[in-house]
Amino acid sequence: MNEELLKRVCNTPGISGFEDKIQDIVASELRMSCRDVRRDRLGNVIALKKATNAVGERPRRVVLAAHEDDIEATIRLLTAFLEHAHLLDLNG
Repeated sequence: MNEELLKRVCNTPGISGFEDKIQDIVASELRMSCRDVRRDRLGNVIALKKATNAVGERPRRVVLAAHEDDIEATIRLLTAFLEHAHLLDLNG
């Protein structure tokens, strides 16, 4: 496991709607192993790596998907709402 990459990804801000910095890291890393790396108009990073296999066998297709945005602000808002609605008591 690449611990330096994990630290960079975890420490890079990526608030919903402003994920450009984390997308740059992801795209840069994918370019090292994938032939085609691009972003669609919604900001998704899409990479294609052509499969190779033994002669006569059909290669398997695999899709890897992950969220890039940081949900911290969403969690804070939800927590505040639940506390206000008396559905969550963080004080014990």
